[in-house]
Order: sequence, then structure tokens, then C-alpha cells
Amino acid sequence: MLIWITLATALLILVVLTLRYLGDRPISYRGLLLVDTKRFLESFLLQMGVGSVFVLEREPGPGFLQLALTERHSDVEDLEFGLPDADWCRERFVLVHTALETAGHNCRLEVDRDNIAVPRFLRVRIKGNREELTPRLIQCLLWQPDNSGLIPQISKPLIKEVCARR
Repeated sequence: MLIWITLATALLILVVLTLRYLGDRPISYRGLLLVDTKRFLESFLLQMGVGSVFVLEREPGPGFLQLALTERHSDVEDLEFGLPDADWCRERFVLVHTALETAGHNCRLEVDRDNIAVPRFLRVRIKGNREELTPRLIQCLLWQPDNSGLIPQISKPLIKEVCARR
């Protein structure tokens, strides 16, 4: 009888640990267009806390977008996303930077001359309440001077992965 109780206890502990492990892993969604991420952005803003990160990764090649929830006061939230001056978006980096500043977004350009792969990094902060933040963010990401999207490598093609991390 003691053996059965020990085995049942060990099995219960194993099930609990497995569920905790699976619950901590981000959920990935594949084969989405950037415009299809509205529901994920809304859910991210409702459920995640300050410091959480939302990641969109391009499916057919290099390129990603990372959003971070940097501040929250009641229903007003502050999001930050960045654009690296990397190979996959270098040709449009200056155009995107100028357009975002012209649109009135809070942009900060960080320069690191020692980093050959990413010599510049553009940080963009968007602040607002939850109801207006998601459409503003999607509009910002879908900005199209020539029908190729703000970040052409991830705006039009399918999104490989959408996940949120705490």
C-alpha cells in the first residue's frame, strides 16, 4: 500500500511540474499577417505586466519586431519598439526614422560605432490608453510610403511567430 501511495504522490508531483513548465512557455502563433495581430496586441496589453515583451518574427527570412510594455498607470500604457540598423532593414532605416518623427512619435536614436552589425538602433515610444494604443501601433507598423510597410521584411509577409513573455 505504501508503494502505491508513493507512486501516486510522485506521479502527482510530476504532473504539477510538467503543467508549470508548459504554462511558463510562450505560446507561438504562425502564419499571420501583421494586420492579424490586433487581437494579440489587445490581449498583451490587457494581461501582461510592465517589463513584458511581445515578439513578431518574420517567416520567410531575417527580421523581427519586439514590443516592450515599459510603463502602466491605470489604463494608460507606454510601449516601446525598436528598429535596428541591421542588414534586413538598413536601406530604409533613415526613411522610417524621419517618417516616425514627422508623425509625432517619440523617437530616440542610439549610436554604437563599435557594433558593426547594428551601428544604430531606433527606439520608438508610444503612449496612450488601451483602446487607442492598439490601432495607433498597428497604423504605425503598417506605415507604407511605397506599399512595402514600415518594416518591409515583416509588414507584408507572413509572421512566423507571435509570442509574449513576462
